[in-house]
Parts: sequence; C-alpha cells; structure tokens
Amino acid sequence: MRPERKKKADKTSAAISIGVHVVIIGGIAYWAAKTGKFDPVLKWMDLVATKKEEKQKEEPKQPEPNQPQQPQPNVPPPPGGPARAATVSAAAPGAPPAMGGSFFQAPKRPPGQGITGGGVFGGTGTNAALTAPATTGPKVGPAVAPTAAVVAPVAAPAPAKLPPPPPPLAVVKPTTIAAVLEERKKAAAVTDAIGSEQISKGTASDAGDIVSKVTGTSIVEGKFVVVRGLADRYTSTTLNGADIPSADPYRKSVQLDLFPSAIIDSIVVSKTFTPNLAGAFTGGAVDIVTKSIPARRFFKLALGASYNTQASMSDSFPSYSGGALDWTAIEDGTRALPDSFANPNLVIPGRVGTSATAPANANLVRLTRDLGPVQFGPVNSSSPINNSFSLSTGDQFYLLGKPAGYFIGLNYNRNFSAYEDGVRDRFRNDAGTLQKSLETKDTRGVMEASWVTSVSLGLKPAEGHEFGFSFLYNQFAEDTARKSVGNVIFTDGTSRGIELTQLNFVERHLHTFQLKGGHELPRHNAPRFDWQATLSETSQDEPDSRFFNAFSDPGPGGTTIYTINDNSAPQPVLPTRFFRNLEDVNFNLKGDFKWPFHFWNGEDAEFKAGGYFSASKREFRERTFQYRMAGAFGDVNEFTGTPNTFLSDAALQFSSGRLERYLVNDLGNSRYTGRQDVTAAYSMLDLPVTESLRLIGGARLEMTDLSLEGTGGSGLGAGAGLVQGANWLPSLNLVFNLAKDMNVRLAWAQTIARPSYREIANYQAYDPAIDTLVRGNPRLKLSSIDNYDLRWEWFPRPGEVFSVSGFYKQIQNPIERRLVDLQGDILEYENRDQATVYGVEFEARKKLDFISPHLDNFSWGFSYSILNSEVKLTPNELAQKRLGVPNAKPTRQLFDQSPFIINADLNYDNRRTGTSMSLSYNVVGERLTIASALTDDVYEQPAPSLDFVWSQRLRPGMSLKFTARNLLDPVFRRTYGAKDDPAAAYSAFTRGMTFGISLAYEY
Repeated sequence: MRPERKKKADKTSAAISIGVHVVIIGGIAYWAAKTGKFDPVLKWMDLVATKKEEKQKEEPKQPEPNQPQQPQPNVPPPPGGPARAATVSAAAPGAPPAMGGSFFQAPKRPPGQGITGGGVFGGTGTNAALTAPATTGPKVGPAVAPTAAVVAPVAAPAPAKLPPPPPPLAVVKPTTIAAVLEERKKAAAVTDAIGSEQISKGTASDAGDIVSKVTGTSIVEGKFVVVRGLADRYTSTTLNGADIPSADPYRKSVQLDLFPSAIIDSIVVSKTFTPNLAGAFTGGAVDIVTKSIPARRFFKLALGASYNTQASMSDSFPSYSGGALDWTAIEDGTRALPDSFANPNLVIPGRVGTSATAPANANLVRLTRDLGPVQFGPVNSSSPINNSFSLSTGDQFYLLGKPAGYFIGLNYNRNFSAYEDGVRDRFRNDAGTLQKSLETKDTRGVMEASWVTSVSLGLKPAEGHEFGFSFLYNQFAEDTARKSVGNVIFTDGTSRGIELTQLNFVERHLHTFQLKGGHELPRHNAPRFDWQATLSETSQDEPDSRFFNAFSDPGPGGTTIYTINDNSAPQPVLPTRFFRNLEDVNFNLKGDFKWPFHFWNGEDAEFKAGGYFSASKREFRERTFQYRMAGAFGDVNEFTGTPNTFLSDAALQFSSGRLERYLVNDLGNSRYTGRQDVTAAYSMLDLPVTESLRLIGGARLEMTDLSLEGTGGSGLGAGAGLVQGANWLPSLNLVFNLAKDMNVRLAWAQTIARPSYREIANYQAYDPAIDTLVRGNPRLKLSSIDNYDLRWEWFPRPGEVFSVSGFYKQIQNPIERRLVDLQGDILEYENRDQATVYGVEFEARKKLDFISPHLDNFSWGFSYSILNSEVKLTPNELAQKRLGVPNAKPTRQLFDQSPFIINADLNYDNRRTGTSMSLSYNVVGERLTIASALTDDVYEQPAPSLDFVWSQRLRPGMSLKFTARNLLDPVFRRTYGAKDDPAAAYSAFTRGMTFGISLAYEY
C-alpha cells in the first residue's frame, strides 16, 4: 500500500492572512458593538424596533435651566472638549440631519445612500463630508428645519472659543454613468471607463466580464484582456494604480477573473499614453479601482444562487476524487508530492531487468508505489447549483480627534460548468486538402471556487495630509476533468479507437499590500505630492495534473485493451503527471509631484513630475513523471482495464513479480528563476494654450533589466535570457474644445512591449488553454511602438455620449508565436520585423426621452469597433505554408485580434419604484488562435452573448436581482480557416444558459 501523503506545509501566507482577517474583522466588530453600530441590524431583525420607534415619536423635552447634564456612558469626549455642542449641517449640503452619534460614530443615514468613496485612498463615493461629531451636551428642543445651519444648546454655559473641527476625509463623486462620462470629458488622455452604477445593473461577475463591455476591448479565455486587437503582452493591468504580477506562466497580464465585481468600484481603460503612466502598454492600460472608504456608514449583505442548464444538479457531472477543501479553493495536500520526492533534484533510477523483487529495482519500486495510486480519468458525480456570498461594511469616524475610515469586503463564489457534446478534432493537409486525423467526442466538467477579502483604512492626521492602507487577499481554484473518445484516422483511411483524459487542479493566489499618501499645502494652487508603495505576491500551483492518451481496442468479454507509448497518438504518449508551481513577488514604488500654476493667459495649468521603481522575481518549478510497463522480456505497451485501473492499488502490488508499472522521467524537470527591474522618471505639462486648446506633453525615461536562468527539460538543456534597454518615451496630447460639451483629441506617443518571463524561458510545456506544447525563446528582444490617435466626442447631456475614434499603431519587433514542427504540436515565440494595427471605434449612449416623455426611464448604449492588423510571414515560413496551402497570403493578423467588436444594451431605470432592467448583447469577430505550419490557421469563431438582468427594490435597503446569462447559448467553435465551418472544427462546445437570483440587504 502506498504510504499516506504528508499534507502540504507551505500554507504560511494563507494562515497569516486568515489570522489578520480574523483580528481585523473581530476588532472592528467588537468596536462596532460597543459603540452601537450594529443597532440598524438589530432594528431590521425587529429586536429593538419597537423601542426605537417609540423613542423617535416622543417629543424632546426642555431640560431644567440649572439641571446639570449627565454625560453619556461609554462615549469619549469629542475633539475640543465636552463644551463643543454645535452640529454644523452646512458642512455636508444635502446630507440628512444628524440622528445622534458620538466622538467615534458618524451620524446615521437612511438606507440606500452613498456607500463608496475614499479620496487618496481610492474608490469613489457620494460627495458629502463627514459631519462633525455630536456632543454630550444638554438636550435641545424640537428639531428645527434642515435649512438651519447651527443648532445651539439650551441653557448651556457660554463655552470658550474653540478651533473648528478637523476636516473630514476627502470624498469624490460617485461612479454613476454621468460622473464617469464627466471625468472622461475632462481627462488628459483618451479613456473609457465603467463605474459601479453600470456594473451593478449588469450581469458581470468579475473584472473580465466588466472590461468586455468597454468599447474596443475583448476577453480571451475568460480572463485575459485584449484592447484594440492587441493581446495581453501589449496591455498593462494595475490595481489602484499599482502593478500586479500575473500568476499564469503563459500570459503577461494578471487574470481578470481574480477580481469579483462585488469589490470593484470602477475600471478605467487609458487608450493613449501620457508620461505619468507606465510605458509598457500599446493597446491600453487597465486600472481596476476597488471599493474603498465610504462617505457614510453602511453594511451590505448579499446571497445568490444560479442554475446552469448543462451543469447544475446533474448526476453525470465529470469529476474525480480530489481534496476535502477544494470547495474553499485551497488544495489540502491530497495532490502533493510525498516526502520521498521532496528533493527537487531527485533522479528516478532506471529499471534493471523486469523483476519487481530484484534488489537493484527496490528504490524504483518504492518510488513508484509512493507516488501512486491515482485516477487518470473522470467519473460521473453529482453537482449542486452555483452559489455566492458577499459582505461589506465601512464607515468614517474620528480617531483621537482625527478623521479616519475603513472598508471591509468579503466575497465567495462557487460555480460549475460542463458539456458532454463537445468536439475535439484535428486535421492534416494532404495535397492541399484538409483531411481529418483525429475525431473525438469531448466531455468536460469544471468547478471554480474563489474567495476574496479586501480591507481599506484611511487617516487624515492634519489638513492637507492623508494616509491610506489597503489589503487584498484572493484565493482561486479551478478543477477540471476532461475525456475525449473517438478515433485516430490514418493516411490510408483506416482508423483506430483513441481515448484522451485530463485531470487538472489549478490553485491561484494573490495578496497585495498598498500604502499610499497625499500631501498638499493648505493654500490655493499649492503643490501636491502623492506616493504609493505596493508589495504583491502571486502564485499558481498545479499539483498532479494527469494526462492519459492511449489507443483503445475491443477485448474479450466486453473488455477494452489500451495501448500506450504509440507516437501516432497525441502527446504525451505515456501516462503523465505534472507538478508545477509558480511564484512571483513584485514590489513597486512611485511618487507623483503636481504643481498647479496660472499660465500666461490666466488659465489654470499644471506641471507634473515623478519617479517609479518596480522589482519583481519569479520562480517556476515543474516536475514530470511518466509511466511505462514491463513484461517478462522487456517493456510492453498494452493492458486490459480502464484509465482508472492503470495505477490502482492492485496494479502496484506487482503480483506477477514483474515491474507492471514503473516511473520514468523522460521529459525531464524544468525550472527557471527570473528577475526584472524597471526604473522610470517623467515630467509633463498640462497647458491651456488658448481658451479652446489644451496641450498635454512630456516624456518618460524607462529602463529595463530582465534576466532569466533555468533548465528547460524536454532535451532543451540549460539556457539564459537577457533583455536590457533604456527607452525615451515622448507623448503629446491635444484637446480642442469645440464647445463646452464637445472635444476633438489628437495624440501621438511612443511606447514599448517587453517579453514575459515565460516567453524568454528555455522551457517547453503543454498549454491546456490552446491544447498544444509551447516553447520559450531566450533570444527575444523589446518591441517599440509608434501610436497615433484621433477622437471626436460629444456629451449632449449628463450620462450621454457620442464619439468616433481612429487609431494607427506601428510595431517594431513584435513578439508572435509560430509552429516549429510540421505536425503542429509545438509553438515557439519569436520577434517579427514589423506589424501594424489600425481601426475605428464608434460609441453612443443616449436617453430615449427625446422620442417620447413616456420613455424617460429608458436609455440605450451601442459601440462598434472595426479592427485590422497585419504581420508578414518570414520567407521560409511562407514557402513551407504554401506546400500545404498554395494560396496562403504573405501576411496574417496578430494573435487574438478580431475584425469587429459589438456591444449594445437597452436599459430601464425607475427610481421611484426601485425597478431596473437591462438587456445587453456582445459579439466578437473571429480571432487567430494558432498559426499553423502546413494547414490553415486556427481561428476562434464569434459566439454572440445575450444577457438580461432585472433588479427590484423590495423595501428600503433590500433588493432582489434576477439574471439570465448566455440566452443565445451559441456554439464556441475553433476552426481551421477564418470561415465558421463546422466541418473544419478544431474544437466546439456549448456552455448552456445560466439563471440566477440574489437577495441583498444594505443599510
């Protein structure tokens, strides 16, 4: 029997994070309970409702003139001493009147009012200041009208003159559609954004869904952003303005599905470069702004469930035996390597003869038994409905007389998806004609679980000085079971049964700490300095990914005979287990100095300068183990059973006395360590040249030092990659104000694109996303890009916009993928000489009351992007391509670029009844996935999406939301050639429709 695996001990960061969460949340809960902040919850639960209602109906009584007032228990004195009795309502225009409160407790607010904000701490919120703390002075008479500025105490002794209360934390405008468009109108660069109002009205579950609604953007694999036809290599993704490393070994940008929509306040996509932005983007810079310190106290709880027509409540959901904590997105050690494999340099000994009892094979037998037994194929299981949970709370208060605030959010999701009618085919080129070489029926089940915790703290110790701290912890897991059954078709027309199975668990982890501050002199046009320090750590663990590819033939008595180690089968041809781990640590520090001044024409201008430093380190380890079988006289390749009996307990007893199963390490182990340092400095001017012309210009110096060393396995040997360079990146933006609500923008800039660690690593591995082997290239170099942009935009009314944009980009040394073998099994990265990208974007958002006053609650939005790109094939590549495709063109489009992107939505929003509905449509044109050597290239075909959401307010603070996603339920198909031809399918499947309901309570 196999010894019990040792549970993984490398969970220190998770334990520390959970401990920090418990301490912070517990401390705040204790403080909130002691200060009465849970009263609204108790009131809602009717535990204190009656007592409070009676108290509110009582008429306040005048105190006796000379009766001393008793201080309120457990309430510290307010700033300035107990004599400060006035409440200044004019400090927060439009705010509800104070309803009590104390030194540490801001006045209560009715349900449903502004819940987001933050100033220097990020986020947005209602434009209201924190009311000065209430006093413990004598009771007053009946409440006066809200227009009264000051309520004076009655019969109180004349207090000494006191200094004014400290200023509250800065709170900016809410991220409504109107506010987002207003910011866009005033922006220095060409930007697009989506705020919390628009997010709440849609069906988006994560940042990837949200970004896909931005004009000219699309999402690949459900989590990687493509902006203006340029893949993640040419985009940058930041969290609250700070770099976030990617945990995916094959992609440069962070996975957007790590960020649930419940914690996002807004997403801003900058499409033109200004020197204060990082220079390594061409398509766009995506900034995810999380919710932060609110303007007023709030608490929100939401529970949700959804049903997928293909996966939910199914008794045939493909799965396998995993860990007990998979539902928490944490691998509990079930899939971990045993102690006997702890040495990363362990060498698997070769067999000596075929006897399992020979002393020379004792170590091999022990290691083989230690690593097994396991399943290699999925089995049918039951799946529940999808479920979600989110909780958030926040407030502003006074801490030792200084304005402070906090925000805490917790989000959990668990979703299931499956299909059993998928297609997984392959074609070869025979004399210019596509001939099918593999034909299978594909079945797949996926469980996704994630939980995210975010904490933001803020303090304003003095006027003009603010400090903020934020913490984000994200845990995500994806568990996949897949099986493809069909035939391999040989060149002579004969065929043979084939079975392909895959079991894969991916655990991703991200935690980030951000400390930031803003400092400004208390005078008009004062200089301001903002700084931010961020430490982020991300990891991706793939413990025990299993692949079993074997021919299957009928055996006696209804059994099946499997044949392994046949090169006619897809790779890998031996039963294989991968253990992969990637860790990336990133520290970045940036500072921005801003000095407003009056230009020669008396208009407000601004000078900005700053610096930036980023240091990251990545470590990647992959260990690969395969299995062979030995008979009486040597290796054999056939066995009778199933993929799940291949490595069973019985198979590892070696009852025949031979090495019926034994470990080999033919693929070798891979590892690399990479470091990247980026140092930058910039300066820029924002000048109102005339009353209608604004000029924003400057330059950024960015220095890159990227190095990597490692061993690639698969016979590639050791290798090193080095990318260094210093780049001046100039930028010029012109904004012409044709009218107060109309702009024309012109922009030119130079930017760069760096290769990722994975792209320069001398390492080859299977990429399940594109179903092929991928190899790095240590000889890659930086790409440089010239960017030209033009936009006309008109904002007729708040919340409305019409715009037309055009862009052209010329890329020197673009990084592309190419197939390096005629079978189409291995992709490699390489620099091409040049590529061009250009396109036009149309956008409109309009209320429909111009048609009829009865349509006052309706609005619609529409965007249409036309994109094109072109990269030349090398002479050798073109000559080879034309052997199989005689009419092959000398150019092709860039990877992941679509010729068109369409977004449309129709919205109904009745604030009086609390009813809102939205119907949204999205479709992305065909995009290149794999550039083939001898056949037509593989394209991902359009899969239109139609979603509906209905939200209804049930009572103040409580709402019900219904969602219907993927109502068209299209086929997600990849084909050989740009034409959507099912007969030339590379792969195809459907996702099913998903119907969800959620209940939220907020006060």
